[in-house]
Amino acid sequence: MEILLNAGADKNYKNSKGQDAFQFSNMFGRTEVSNLLSGSKSSRLKRFLTFFKSWILYIVQFTKGEK
Repeated sequence: MEILLNAGADKNYKNSKGQDAFQFSNMFGRTEVSNLLSGSKSSRLKRFLTFFKSWILYIVQFTKGEK
């Protein structure tokens, strides 16, 4: 879950039943996941920067493999 959040996953997205990830994780008693998702909502800028960082890391790894 941490990897998904760090990669820019939107924890506030709601499924077809209107549940966000926090509500969904509570249904199955996943305490660690619930704790991760219950934190303060990240700003749009922070999510964008995290997403941008993940793409930069991907490109760096990809170009290292071509040498």
